[in-house]
Amino acid sequence: MQDRAIATRKRLLDATVQSLVEKGYAGTTTQEVCRRINVSRGTLLHHFSTREELVIQAVEHVLETNTRHFQETMARFSQDNPSLADLARALWEQHWTSGTFYAWLELVVASRTDPLLNDQVRSMGARWAEKFASAFRSILGVEPDGPYWMFFLALNALSIERLHSEPARVEQALADLMAGVEFLDRFFIRFQDRQTRLEAPASAPEGTGSGKEEKE
Repeated sequence: MQDRAIATRKRLLDATVQSLVEKGYAGTTTQEVCRRINVSRGTLLHHFSTREELVIQAVEHVLETNTRHFQETMARFSQDNPSLADLARALWEQHWTSGTFYAWLELVVASRTDPLLNDQVRSMGARWAEKFASAFRSILGVEPDGPYWMFFLALNALSIERLHSEPARVEQALADLMAGVEFLDRFFIRFQDRQTRLEAPASAPEGTGSGKEEKE
């Protein structure tokens, strides 16, 4: 019985996220969610007492889905010594153009005038940022701040631009952005890494000391 309840709850959350993607925040009503999975409103109210609670829990569901997609994408590169551009292209395809990203965007916009939802979205954003930073550090060995953070903000902006601009314009902007990232990666990230290795003091040969050998 408990497994069935858990499965129903997940179906409701999945339907809510899908509705956010297709209908937007305003169109994601309890009736619409029930219609999508053919359950009664009473069933929904058994799990979520209000629309607000449903949407807030959907926020958490979006975080879990986005985090899983992100970690799966990062894991693909963990053994390959990827460039920042390689990673960015994969994340663009797997995250910034995904339905879950646009569901998240719907919640962000709606939270501007909804204090309760805004608190939840801010909390979710902070947790997402920490998971992102942890995975970024594990793959590239640097903090995702400064120019890196600006670059990922640019990907966010391009994701929004896709909603109202000509596809060719967005594709050209993405190509220009990736070219800049290739330059950053080649001449700053990897160059600095090589310099660090070159400047590191060589280890003393095993079995030798740093001082003069003592005479018997």
